[in-house]
Amino acid sequence: MASTVPTSCIQVESTVLPAPIAAVWKVFRPFKLEDLAPEQVTSTVATTGEAGQVASNILISYANGGVWEIRITEISDRNYTLAYEVIGSEPAMTCTSVEGELAFIKVSDSDETFLKWTTIFSNDADAQVVEDQKYKKLDFFKEFKKTVPAWAQM
Repeated sequence: MASTVPTSCIQVESTVLPAPIAAVWKVFRPFKLEDLAPEQVTSTVATTGEAGQVASNILISYANGGVWEIRITEISDRNYTLAYEVIGSEPAMTCTSVEGELAFIKVSDSDETFLKWTTIFSNDADAQVVEDQKYKKLDFFKEFKKTVPAWAQM
């Protein structure tokens, strides 16, 4: 049964990654999440276009058996941002739409990168959906902190 608790339709989490922004951007831009979070994502496959290209559709297979198809809606090499919208999922989502953005910012007093991950849900999303996204992002962040430094050195 869906929750009737009113909730914000925007969910934001952030972290600091232990690598310089140029190296972080190089590994995130292609959106190969299985390389960055192998415990969360088993594969990402471009179904139209190609990785790292606006308007590409990417099929993301999660370790828990779920599958999302997303469309890349923005990639900015100038601002270090990558945005997407979910266009399909199995199992089906319980809200009408989900859009996300990863924004990377150079940390001025260290050789690290600040990552802000924003998700915007349609107004039919309930508190459980929004809260679930928070904990999934935190799980991704744990993996990013382990894998990004190794990928950044390549």
